Amino acid sequence: MASDIASYASTLLVEAREELGRADSKVSILLAAAGVAGSVLAGASVAKGASFTHLPLWAEILGAVGFGSYVLGTGALGLALLPRTKHHSAPAEPYFFGHVATYRTPDTLAPALMRAAECAERRTIDQLWHVSRIVVRKYQLLRAGMILLSVGLLLFGLTTLATGRLT
Repeated sequence: MASDIASYASTLLVEAREELGRADSKVSILLAAAGVAGSVLAGASVAKGASFTHLPLWAEILGAVGFGSYVLGTGALGLALLPRTKHHSAPAEPYFFGHVATYRTPDTLAPALMRAAECAERRTIDQLWHVSRIVVRKYQLLRAGMILLSVGLLLFGLTTLATGRLT
């Protein structure tokens, strides 16, 4: 029974790690696209000497909200790629490199590794739990980033179309 659980948890862990890689790839592509879009808009604005101050108030507000949304969306994508390394103290049984790094010396690590080796199934379950939470968080940030970027670009585009220019 216990080996069935361990086998199933191992399968889920492999799938979760693959999904983690896919999430990182999606975020990287969107972050690069956001950078290109921002560069194009900024370059076009600078080339034409653009300024929001000569626009009607509604257009200034719409453009500012769009810019803010774009910045927040880019920030959300950046947070999705940010490595997670937070481990405050050494656990009784280290299950991955982050845990190992919290031990002060190899002498304090050795007994903990021996305890962890006795219950390898718990290691797989612990990693599955942690990796799954990371994947879910990445996708939450990815979704937020996509929505904010879309809103930002839409509002900025509407401002440009409605006013005919940014000068």
